[in-house]
Amino acid sequence: METLLIIDDDLSLLESLKMHFEEVEEEGAPRYQVATATSAAAGLKAAAEISPSLVILDMMLPDRTGLQIIEEMRSLCGDAPILIVTAHHDMETTIRAMKAGAIDFIEKPFSDQLLLDRIWQAIDRDREARRAEAIRAAVSQRLARLTPREREVMRGLIEGKTSREIATELHLSARTVEAHRAQVLAKMEVDSGTKLVRLVLVAGFRDDEVPTEAC
Repeated sequence: METLLIIDDDLSLLESLKMHFEEVEEEGAPRYQVATATSAAAGLKAAAEISPSLVILDMMLPDRTGLQIIEEMRSLCGDAPILIVTAHHDMETTIRAMKAGAIDFIEKPFSDQLLLDRIWQAIDRDREARRAEAIRAAVSQRLARLTPREREVMRGLIEGKTSREIATELHLSARTVEAHRAQVLAKMEVDSGTKLVRLVLVAGFRDDEVPTEAC
């Protein structure tokens, strides 16, 4: 279940959104657990207690602006998406909020469906970003197992060079390159050069980004 934190001083809006999101079901169970706060102080306290999956933050709060608490919210919620809602679309402020860590904004008044759609999009983007980061971290760990020579051979492999071409370039015998190639595939946990290339690309590395020295 996703945990949402909605911070807004409009009590009627809070109640409406809370009811709406808690009624949304996925496979017969509630999709969202919703916490609400009407001030920056209460919102930060709630964030520290529940570690929300997503924060919906009003830009104008009684004790502080949303812009002022985004950084603090980031320290409490990590990389949880922060979705800004505002009654006054000020492009300069919006840009500052996005640079501070907000991932999207919606101008009031808005429909529940529009907000729901944006929430789904934000959570899906966050999941994908976390998945990509996990893959990149795993590949980085595997790269760290390689010796300097194995990294050189791997660079040649993902550039599409044959063992003979790599051997000529590195002044090695083809047999030695084949031995290094076998070690590269084993340490990178793949069974072919094609899968090695795919793994590197899925992890977000370009061939010119693969290190030739220890990570």
